[in-house]
Amino acid sequence: MNLRKLLSPSGFKLGLLVTLVFCLIKLKTRELSGFTSVEFLQNIENSVTDIMFRLQGGPDTPEEKAAFQEQAHVVVVAIDERSLRMSELGMWPWPRRQVARLVQNLENCGARVIAFDAVFSEPDFERTLPVLERIHQAWEKTGLSHPEFGAALAQAIEQASGDRMLAEVLENTDNVVLGYFFFLSEEEMRGEESDPVQSLGYGTVGIVYRLPGGNTYTFMPRAAGVRANLPVLTEANEAFGFFNMLSDEDRIFRRAPLVFGFGTELVDAFEMFRPYLRALELVRPWPVTAEILPSLSLQSLSLWFGQPVRLHLGTRDGATFTSDVPEIFLGPLLGPIGPEHRPIPVERGGLFRVKFYGPGQTFRHISAGDVIRGDPAACQTVRGKVALVGATAMGLYDLRPNPFETNYPGVEIHASVIENVIRQDYLVRPTWMETAELALLLGLGLLLAWVLSRLRLTRGLVLSLAIFLILPLLNYLLLFRNGLLGFVVLPSVEMVVLFIAIAVYRYATEEREKSRIRNAFQFYLSRNVVESVLQDTSKLKLGGERRELTVLFSDIRGFTTISERLAPEALTELLNEYLTPMTDLVFRYNGTLDKYMGDAIMAIYGAPLHFPDHPKAACLTALDMMEELARLCVSWKERGLPEIDIGIGVNTGPMSVGNMGSRTRFDYTVIGDNVNLGSRLEGLNKQYGTHIIVSEFTRAYLGEEFTLREIDLVIVKGKLEPVKIYELLHRGPPDPAADGWLAEYATALAAYRARRFEEGAALFEALSQRRPTDRLLQLYQDRCRAMQNNPPPPEWDGVFKMTTK
Repeated sequence: MNLRKLLSPSGFKLGLLVTLVFCLIKLKTRELSGFTSVEFLQNIENSVTDIMFRLQGGPDTPEEKAAFQEQAHVVVVAIDERSLRMSELGMWPWPRRQVARLVQNLENCGARVIAFDAVFSEPDFERTLPVLERIHQAWEKTGLSHPEFGAALAQAIEQASGDRMLAEVLENTDNVVLGYFFFLSEEEMRGEESDPVQSLGYGTVGIVYRLPGGNTYTFMPRAAGVRANLPVLTEANEAFGFFNMLSDEDRIFRRAPLVFGFGTELVDAFEMFRPYLRALELVRPWPVTAEILPSLSLQSLSLWFGQPVRLHLGTRDGATFTSDVPEIFLGPLLGPIGPEHRPIPVERGGLFRVKFYGPGQTFRHISAGDVIRGDPAACQTVRGKVALVGATAMGLYDLRPNPFETNYPGVEIHASVIENVIRQDYLVRPTWMETAELALLLGLGLLLAWVLSRLRLTRGLVLSLAIFLILPLLNYLLLFRNGLLGFVVLPSVEMVVLFIAIAVYRYATEEREKSRIRNAFQFYLSRNVVESVLQDTSKLKLGGERRELTVLFSDIRGFTTISERLAPEALTELLNEYLTPMTDLVFRYNGTLDKYMGDAIMAIYGAPLHFPDHPKAACLTALDMMEELARLCVSWKERGLPEIDIGIGVNTGPMSVGNMGSRTRFDYTVIGDNVNLGSRLEGLNKQYGTHIIVSEFTRAYLGEEFTLREIDLVIVKGKLEPVKIYELLHRGPPDPAADGWLAEYATALAAYRARRFEEGAALFEALSQRRPTDRLLQLYQDRCRAMQNNPPPPEWDGVFKMTTK
């Protein structure tokens, strides 16, 4: 039995299954960047991160922007439109002697690091050099001898060689990083030959620790070719870095590669000797060839801190581990990692997550032409800073989309990386983030599975939407603003799948159950009751509650005599013709048909759907029943069927309402003294010759919306306390013309209760002459005369005690 219950399907178990599937996906992929077959999730996650960048924004006011630029460690020396319009410079590329002057002036101005987001791979095209060389050739052909002229001409040719001028400047500086770029595929090379790796000089990672036998390039970006600087410049300089950028699948640049692989797989220099010399196990790290190359940003940082680059692939503190995320440090190459090593957090493949500070030109830009001209303000700006020389002019096409805008200067991506590392201002995913996200998937899934399987789907949808909106908001406020990157797309997708799965399951199962219930009860309960039960099937369980309700009883007078006169088929037809419209009237006023008792009807008002004016609804039902009965009697008379009359009793008060019966069969009904009183009131219509009797408890709710007359003060059979009862006459207050007799009736009733029986008899007799069919007047006339002959005892209070039902 327990096993069957355990294996039986339910909404919660389905939600639990969905949760486990998403947890397995999380464990399998380990991080969203690992998704390869569901790239749309990664694109959504990237879009969410972009939105958070834009929410955080950059410096809003000119004052805030100026303060940021003053504190920033990077200045962009821009190859901008202003520089391109200078006559001595013209279009890019500029003459190398102007580039040499730029480097010399930046050095003289005190720039701490000078980095070029550009490559000088083609020889200088100086306009004066070919002219001087032709003059020199012509001079030699003349055979003339003029040592001073020849020396001056040779010096002019030497000075006109811009590449040599730039090389001389580079040889005299030690803080310049020259850029170069990689071809990422054979298609990009378009048949061109790649420069050899030797053309990159000493611009390699300082040292690499790697896992023996591991594939270094498994997760590292790898180049197909390289375009390096001219050999004369490479020989003169010491630091080089690639300036390639890698975009995400949606072509937006969010991460910057700090290392690139180039050439064949790395080879352990001692690999062939290790099987024979155990002592080599202590030799770490292993020297490697120049196939792992640093970026322009990473080399600039190496110069800024005066520390080489140390790269760990598959090792950590001398121990092996299987992570595909490398470790990058700036610090001593040998020995264990210590406080003197500055870690740079990277993601898979050595990609650095850039924490952008705002849209383009958030960093200070100065025109490269102003620096070349020796502008004092520009000179003061670069003092003690990293001077990043790069193109920002629209025509040079170094504009890239980032989370802030579509035309973001590429040089500012390098600037952001450098600024992030110097400030140690990162956007990272710590090691505990994966565990926290897995716990979130599990906890959120279990919570929603439990809630959605119990709440109404509309409420579940509201709750799911609330969590769906709150989750990224909390991610932004608690994590992103504190430099932590959390992934919320997978939990959000989990919520959507959970809701859809449980909604479909509930629709498939509960709607079938609701259809069964609706078909079973639609002929016995009002539509409101059925819908209430469908919304909460717990109402089908045994139990009740005590509530203030109104009960209505109606019964056909003389039904036994009628049944004796008609054949069973005709009697059934007559009864159905009567009960159908009467039941419709109960339903019209939101009543609940409790039961049919032969020819009698019992209805409840105020349960299971509560509404405050249930006494008025019952009275309206009673009046409409009498009107409908009059129309039915006309039809029956025309068909030769007997006319019938009914009596109705209405009472209001506390009652026990709910499902009563056994556990296998029960009825939704009411029980209690006030229910019995309602039944007794219906029976009193025979005694008083009335059609609708309501109790004083119901009368208290009606106000002036109905016209009633007081009938009597009675103690019904089975009760001890007297109850004042009224006859319900019609809707609305009394009509002075049609209901003027009510005042005379009240005077006569007051005389009766004041023991003035002779006066009362006369008044009732006078009224009965005008209303000969009013049996209540005749009843009181007979009572007054009886009291005249046999006066009641002195303690008589006008209460009449009923001895029959």
